[in-house]
Amino acid sequence: NNTNNVVSAFKTATGTSSTSGLPQVGTAVDYVFGFEADWLHNSLRRFTAGPIAAVGATTPLSAQHTTAAFQVPTFGSNECDELYSKDRFGPGAPVELPAQTSPYPYIVTTTTPSSGSPSKTTTGPFCIINPVTTTVTSNGTTTMTQGIQQKDIAFAPEDRSSFLIKYMAGMRLINRWHSKDGSTCGLTPTAANPKGDFAPCVRSIADLTLGQDEAITGGILRHAVFKGDVIFAIPKTTAFFFGSAAMRIAENKNLSPLILQPATVVTTSQNPPSTTQVPSPNTWVLPLTQPDRDFYRVGIGVDLSSTLATVFKGKS
Repeated sequence: NNTNNVVSAFKTATGTSSTSGLPQVGTAVDYVFGFEADWLHNSLRRFTAGPIAAVGATTPLSAQHTTAAFQVPTFGSNECDELYSKDRFGPGAPVELPAQTSPYPYIVTTTTPSSGSPSKTTTGPFCIINPVTTTVTSNGTTTMTQGIQQKDIAFAPEDRSSFLIKYMAGMRLINRWHSKDGSTCGLTPTAANPKGDFAPCVRSIADLTLGQDEAITGGILRHAVFKGDVIFAIPKTTAFFFGSAAMRIAENKNLSPLILQPATVVTTSQNPPSTTQVPSPNTWVLPLTQPDRDFYRVGIGVDLSSTLATVFKGKS
């Protein structure tokens, strides 16, 4: 999963503050192809360093569902102004909608009777208006309403048609030690290890690379990206610690807090109070675009092949 798109702080129905992340851009498959060469090593080849280069892509899988929903803030509030920030939402910001041209963000209703002059009324202002025009004719009177108040915001994964490309080059550092505490690695006896402990090496790896990655630069190739990836094997176990960080070489942007009230999402015509129906003319659906921000992750993993070999050792 790609992570860290928009993080919002909001208040619950009881008034207590909590946080909500919108990390799920969509399920993806990540793959990289490249080469590695050892240039620097000691006599026992326990430590090596050499160049690496790779090119790959992240394949976002289509996901048609709503990730989260919030209530549209009051017009004139800091949160309403923040929704218009292209730095936060890019082209999806509501200022891009035709509804924001005059006389919006008011809803304008024009009533034309069969005789007499038309009358015009306005309601609002509202933070976001859907530019839908409805016309109703009854008993010779025509009522035309321009705009529908958007009461809720729903976030949905972006439906992307192309892979997220990346390429990088840098150095790989590898430290090896024998899994049975021998002086060298290998499955067969050597001059340095005449007994041959018949066990593979345990390796810890650190990659330092520079390149570009659309997955963390807003879905397009821009900014140089420095990456550090570490895999540290935990001695005498099949587990390992891993961590990675990607830092864009770009100017920092400070965004104002966005505090929104949460809403419950429904996708049927049954729309009880305090829920958000998607799709609906009252709901503004905002795409969860690829993030343009630094990224990190840490975790613990297990070497499945070594684990299975240990479990089934001696069994046929």
